[in-house]
Amino acid sequence: MIYKIQVEFSKDHFEIEKNKIKIGIKSKPIKGKANKEIIKKLQIILKYHPH
Repeated sequence: MIYKIQVEFSKDHFEIEKNKIKIGIKSKPIKGKANKEIIKKLQIILKYHPH
Protein backbone atom coordinates (compact mmCIF):
# COMPACT_ATOMS: atom_id res chain seq x y z
CA MET A 1 0.00 0.00 0.00
CA ILE A 2 1.20 3.53 -0.74
CA TYR A 3 0.66 6.10 2.01
CA LYS A 4 0.48 9.88 1.83
CA ILE A 5 2.38 11.47 4.71
CA GLN A 6 1.44 14.80 6.30
CA VAL A 7 3.77 16.33 8.90
CA GLU A 8 2.74 18.96 11.45
CA PHE A 9 5.27 20.75 13.62
CA SER A 10 4.82 21.57 17.35
CA LYS A 11 2.38 18.73 18.02
CA ASP A 12 3.34 15.21 19.12
CA HIS A 13 0.84 12.74 17.64
CA PHE A 14 0.07 10.41 14.77
CA GLU A 15 -3.13 9.43 13.03
CA ILE A 16 -3.95 6.96 10.26
CA GLU A 17 -6.89 7.39 7.87
CA LYS A 18 -7.09 4.91 4.97
CA ASN A 19 -3.94 5.72 2.95
CA LYS A 20 -3.01 8.92 4.82
CA ILE A 21 -0.68 9.14 7.82
CA LYS A 22 -0.55 12.37 9.82
CA ILE A 23 2.50 12.78 12.03
CA GLY A 24 3.06 15.55 14.55
CA ILE A 25 6.61 16.22 15.74
CA LYS A 26 8.20 18.63 18.18
CA SER A 27 11.69 18.64 16.67
CA LYS A 28 12.72 21.60 14.58
CA PRO A 29 13.91 21.03 11.00
CA ILE A 30 17.54 21.75 11.91
CA LYS A 31 20.43 19.39 11.06
CA GLY A 32 18.05 16.53 10.26
CA LYS A 33 16.52 16.26 13.77
CA ALA A 34 12.97 16.48 12.42
CA ASN A 35 13.72 13.92 9.70
CA LYS A 36 15.05 11.46 12.28
CA GLU A 37 11.93 11.87 14.41
CA ILE A 38 9.66 11.37 11.37
CA ILE A 39 11.49 8.19 10.35
CA LYS A 40 11.33 6.76 13.89
CA LYS A 41 7.58 7.40 14.09
CA LEU A 42 6.98 5.88 10.66
CA GLN A 43 8.89 2.76 11.69
CA ILE A 44 6.68 2.36 14.76
CA ILE A 45 3.47 3.04 12.86
CA LEU A 46 4.23 0.66 10.01
CA LYS A 47 5.49 -2.06 12.35
CA TYR A 48 2.25 -2.23 14.35
CA HIS A 49 -0.34 -1.10 11.78
CA PRO A 50 -1.67 -3.86 9.53
CA HIS A 51 -1.23 -2.98 5.85
